[in-house]
Amino acid sequence: MASQVEQGFKVDKGFKPQVIHAAVIAIKNEFGVKVTEANVTNHLRTICKRWARIKKLKELSGMGWDNSLKMIIMGESEFRNYVQAHPQDEPYINKPIEDHDLLEIICGNDQATGHHVVQFGDDID
Repeated sequence: MASQVEQGFKVDKGFKPQVIHAAVIAIKNEFGVKVTEANVTNHLRTICKRWARIKKLKELSGMGWDNSLKMIIMGESEFRNYVQAHPQDEPYINKPIEDHDLLEIICGNDQATGHHVVQFGDDID
């Protein structure tokens, strides 16, 4: 999928239908597993949700980022308190994020952040 992104086959927060079809064929040929286009689409949706969570965590106050280890860093006591309140985030903190670079390529920056929101009636520079 990463090579498909580099070739320009990712559009409007998703992939062109031929990319999904090619993924179905590649999975069958590589692993001998028969999947449907819906399976591939659902898996992409799942990993992009995971990527959105990782991006949000990286932006939170008190989080550090180690680019060489591809790891979100948080102090031990802060980590315990945070994970107690947000147990779903535990796999992403103080542990290397497997396939971080591939997730970034495949999922990219598709999620809106609200950083450049313009309200009706605002002057646009």
